[in-house]
Amino acid sequence: MTLRVCIPTAGTGSRLGGLTKYVNKSLVGVAHRPILCHIVEQFAPDTEFVIALGHQRHLVREFVSLAYPGRTFVFCEVDPFEGPGSGLGLSLLACREHLQQPFVFISCDTLVDEPIPPPDHDWMGVADADDLAPYRTLEVADGSVRAVCEKGIGRPGTHQAYIGLAGIHDHRTFWQAMVDGGPQAVARGEAHGLAACLAANPVRAHRFTWHDTGNPAALQATREQ
Repeated sequence: MTLRVCIPTAGTGSRLGGLTKYVNKSLVGVAHRPILCHIVEQFAPDTEFVIALGHQRHLVREFVSLAYPGRTFVFCEVDPFEGPGSGLGLSLLACREHLQQPFVFISCDTLVDEPIPPPDHDWMGVADADDLAPYRTLEVADGSVRAVCEKGIGRPGTHQAYIGLAGIHDHRTFWQAMVDGGPQAVARGEAHGLAACLAANPVRAHRFTWHDTGNPAALQATREQ
């Protein structure tokens, strides 16, 4: 089965301020190349990418079509992508039709050094962070995820930062939770579906060297690294 990877790019990238006024956050530069390039090129050439489009959608569509003519992209438009009713969960639901198989989810502001495992089991990516408060965290014990926690709940030692990268093997449980979750699923995004997977199956915690690009300070640190 061909690997499918979901990359949500619909959001306005408001945390990056003026950097994303005229460009999609996935196209912001790191090491003289768009973030999206670093993500796409981590996967094998036959990978199929399912991309949720919203803010500056034409730029994302045109860029990947020109930069990677030999790769396969499926574009899903999200409406609304900002304001009331919008949220990461809505982006995922817009892609649901094309993700009826195990798949990898990766935020368009997440870069990692290590190879990304296939979704042959349920897993979530974690990393160390000096300050856990800005991030959703995972309670981890013996390499397994015990709980998915919202921002501000994580405690050093027992919790690790969740980096917006996951392998979703039990896609049926995931999508049922997203469909049934209503506004909560829209707001929580993939974490809502993954919490349902956690209740049904073991979910492994995979540790990565993480380079966050989602806010100005993290983006600057990533560019320096």
